[in-house]
Amino acid sequence: STRVVILPPDITDLEQASLMYRSTLCEPTAPEEVMLQPLTLPTGQEVMLCFGFDHELLCFLQRNFGELSFEHHLATLLIEGARMANGNCLVVRCDTQFLELALFRQKRLQLINVYRTSRAENRSFYVMNTWIQDELDQLTDYLLVLGSSTECLQVRASLHRFIKHVYA
Repeated sequence: STRVVILPPDITDLEQASLMYRSTLCEPTAPEEVMLQPLTLPTGQEVMLCFGFDHELLCFLQRNFGELSFEHHLATLLIEGARMANGNCLVVRCDTQFLELALFRQKRLQLINVYRTSRAENRSFYVMNTWIQDELDQLTDYLLVLGSSTECLQVRASLHRFIKHVYA
């Protein structure tokens, strides 16, 4: 799901989290269940991921498999990014359908975002837009591109011209 927000770790009440989630994001196109995932990053920072999950799919899975736990795909990006980020760092991972971004300032998570896009130029635009909006420095801050897919290689190659420190 691209529908995800970060909440403070002390927000554990699903009703309160749902209100915050729904006030942050537009209405979904299909009925969804709001889920919470507490996450402790390798740096010790705690966050609460709050994300939507398709209601019908959830009912099917619960009916056929009983008790399940769910983890948002951004959890792995955040854990890997926190482990590898150095100073101010924008961490990026992409595949054929998505671009995922996580911004770390002094190893503290500041921002996450997911874009649904399959075009290389859109990926580069979203990364550079985040870079500029969050006032990262092209000479001293870092761009970390996780993954070795064709899409990741394209992002790394296109942005290396604008950002001095681009790593894989």
